[in-house]
Amino acid sequence: MPSTINIQWLQQWLQTDWFLVTAGIGTIVLGLLLVSRSRRQTQALTAKLQRLERELRAANSSAVGMGRQLIKMEKMLKHNVQPELTANHPTVNNTIDAPAVQPKPIKLETTLAHSPTSQDSSYNQARHYLSQGKSVEETVKACGLSYAEVSLLQALSKQSASIS
Repeated sequence: MPSTINIQWLQQWLQTDWFLVTAGIGTIVLGLLLVSRSRRQTQALTAKLQRLERELRAANSSAVGMGRQLIKMEKMLKHNVQPELTANHPTVNNTIDAPAVQPKPIKLETTLAHSPTSQDSSYNQARHYLSQGKSVEETVKACGLSYAEVSLLQALSKQSASIS
């Protein structure tokens, strides 16, 4: 009789183990499927992130380029306003009593410092960081402005320093 009990116990043990083995294999397969799916999603998100980063760099680059163009146009305007005004308005040339039209120089620092926005302190802080020689990246992190804004402020500061 002891051998029959051992056989029944062995059969139950084998049936239980097969169930556990099957459950374990199923869990492993499910885990592998989830890991595979997760990797595909990660790759897709990485590709989207890279695309958005490229688009953001392009937008920032164009904003900085536009800022530089504005500075160039302002320089051209400052140099060309007086001859253009006198050439296009003969009454200014021919009238002795009329005062000469002089364009007022634009002070960029004053314009930026007095702009009526809620970001005045951010712009002032950014100008302060830039005047201390901090990089654009450091200034962006410290002030919460965009890369394009800080780059434009840097360009305007350099331009304003060269005019003074």
